[in-house]
Amino acid sequence: MSKKKTKLLVCVSHSEHCTGALKFAALKAKKNDSLIEILNVIDTTGKDYNLFSIGEVIKREKLADSENYIKDIANKIYQWSGITPIINIRKGYISDEIANVIENDKSINLVIVGSSPESSSKGKLITYLTDKVYSKLFIPLIIIPNSLTDLQIEQIS
Repeated sequence: MSKKKTKLLVCVSHSEHCTGALKFAALKAKKNDSLIEILNVIDTTGKDYNLFSIGEVIKREKLADSENYIKDIANKIYQWSGITPIINIRKGYISDEIANVIENDKSINLVIVGSSPESSSKGKLITYLTDKVYSKLFIPLIIIPNSLTDLQIEQIS
């Protein structure tokens, strides 16, 4: 009987603070012979999406941007680990979509996110995920600060 591979879920956005998390996931998955799923959520909950046909144009543009971005980072993951990641692009409220993916895929055994730079919204997603993950989903959440060097990431992966 073959053992089912575990999966690392890496939550990404269009920012550099995800780079460390991606590299950590690639190295960790390579060491543990795991799968990697890249999750990018297009936040479609804003008011701009409700303005007649403008909202549809914005959604299409954001989807195209996300697809290009994900292809680029999937290539980086492959270069670092030799693993072709599973790509998952969703639309909706970011924290809800992350929770839905985790709840519906029991092969995910680790969630990895990058720490964002200082902002007014810093911590909201992390707080939500830690509450959701620790109270209901029972899998580890690893937060990778973008300030880590490549050597530090290699040492902890």
